[in-house]
Amino acid sequence: MVQLYSIYVFCRKEEQYEAWTKDWSKVKGMFTEITPISDSVQQWARQCDEDSTVISAVSSLNQIEPSFMYTQLFKEIIIEIDFDEKKEITDLAEYARKKYAGNDRHLKIIDEFALDYKSNLDEKNKPIW
Repeated sequence: MVQLYSIYVFCRKEEQYEAWTKDWSKVKGMFTEITPISDSVQQWARQCDEDSTVISAVSSLNQIEPSFMYTQLFKEIIIEIDFDEKKEITDLAEYARKKYAGNDRHLKIIDEFALDYKSNLDEKNKPIW
């Protein structure tokens, strides 16, 4: 996973997943609320900006560090994403139902998630990219 720099886990019950996250050095944190994960990702983005500042002038784009270009592309993609939360939750639930077809215990959890999920993103706490 050379291209993956950081993993941020967003879950309901942190204690269920805490053990396996210790095996992965790229897991930067587990979060049960959107505000702390948003703050952490914003801090990471600022750090990437600072770390990828080009010190020497380059004569062509071919000489720019690939990680800098990927960071810039990633930021542009995130900014351009048109996110429809209800559709995304529905799509995620449909995908999970297909993956766990026949597993009644998991299907019950998926149904509960699809019915009860409410984002705690309000106008005040929406992430700014």
